[in-house]
Amino acid sequence: MEKTLDWSVYVSDEFQILPNFSIVAGLRYNHFSNIGTPLVYLYAEDQPKDPGTVVDSLQFGKNEASATYGGIEPRLALNYDLDMNTSLKFSYQRTRQNIFQLSNNAVISPAETWKAADYHLKPLISDQVAVGVENNSLLSNVDLSAEVYYKYLQNLIEYKNGAQLIMNDHVETALVPTKGYSYGIELSARKNFGRLTGYASYVYSRTMRKNTSDFDEENLWDGDYYPSIYDKPHDFSLTATYNISRRWRFSGNFVMVSGRPTTLPEIKYKFAGEDLVYYSDRNKYRMPSYHRLDLSITFDQNLRKKRMWKGSWTLSVYNVYGRNNPYSVYYKKSVPGESNNYTRYSLFKLSVIGIPVPSLTYNFRF
Repeated sequence: MEKTLDWSVYVSDEFQILPNFSIVAGLRYNHFSNIGTPLVYLYAEDQPKDPGTVVDSLQFGKNEASATYGGIEPRLALNYDLDMNTSLKFSYQRTRQNIFQLSNNAVISPAETWKAADYHLKPLISDQVAVGVENNSLLSNVDLSAEVYYKYLQNLIEYKNGAQLIMNDHVETALVPTKGYSYGIELSARKNFGRLTGYASYVYSRTMRKNTSDFDEENLWDGDYYPSIYDKPHDFSLTATYNISRRWRFSGNFVMVSGRPTTLPEIKYKFAGEDLVYYSDRNKYRMPSYHRLDLSITFDQNLRKKRMWKGSWTLSVYNVYGRNNPYSVYYKKSVPGESNNYTRYSLFKLSVIGIPVPSLTYNFRF
């Protein structure tokens, strides 16, 4: 269990430079201390961090900080109105994150824990720049927007091959220092008036990582950039509602997302009489894409303004066409047979909900 102290101060203001040009500027200072780590191991500087390379340790008192970090986070947003219907936007912000999520992917369903920045683990720093445009006149009753962004990330974490995270009191021996970047474009359209309303968006984005260890044997992909586990290039969503009458309305929701990167075995070989597998580079392959359609129809019981009790019935179907979207992909050692094409290792896909799920809901307010 870790104990930390995290505090921030923030100031911002808006400046109207011209009738059609405004600036919002802010400055935030964040201060973080880890005061819940009584013992910190020190490792040999000329060797990777490992339980076998410990050379010394530091002992801290009950309320003594074992690590302290602080930094300024500037924020800037510009808005320029070209006319009554079109505006241009620019923004820049720096953020610091003092808590990390550790995911153990050695099991079918990843087990996630939280880890605070400490003596060895520095806070994540993110710098993001975005440029966008909005317009509500090109299409009747439709608001259009587009935005391009770029994000640079420092002090990321990545796991060593064979990393042990469960019951590991010194996870720094399982991590590799990493940096990265993300970029993308977001397109969206929103219709708020008329019988048919809805929202559609498409995002193309990439998220890449690069290990920065001083020891080449720790760096994945020979020290080159490789896809992050969050790298999902295509993300499309569509939500629509059609008002059949004052009481009846029909709604639909469709989503499609590129499958996340994954690591799979590539070669099978024998060693000491055992069948073993050799895994690919980290995140070299990609899982099947995720897509799903949900439909619903709603009936409003009473529309009188003076009636205190108002209720509605909704009949919905989740995953209408029963798509088996894989939650994870893994290999399992099995007995060769016709079902697995007489192979010793078989690929399995785990789906959480792979069938249509109907539901009936009653909502009310008073």
